[in-house]
Amino acid sequence: MSDPTKLSEASIEKVLMEVLIRFGLIALLIYLCAHVFAPFTGILLWGLIMSVALYPLHQKLAKRLGGKQGGGVDIDGRECDARARCAHADVGQFLW
Repeated sequence: MSDPTKLSEASIEKVLMEVLIRFGLIALLIYLCAHVFAPFTGILLWGLIMSVALYPLHQKLAKRLGGKQGGGVDIDGRECDARARCAHADVGQFLW
């Protein structure tokens, strides 16, 4: 008969190897993501700083415009909302 302690050691080694492989793959993925986003960290940091600094101005402006939040205007002055995107056909003609 087989020894139950050898079976449990083998299964422990298998589980440990799977955990180490997963940990290695996750570490590799994190490293690659950091490597890809590294050139953009400066602009992301400035975007964060500007969004925090300009939030009070945004609130005052929204209050003056009737309390609307998140409204936008297209290049030709048409209003945009969540249902209608701002990329109209004339914007495509403008870019070409």
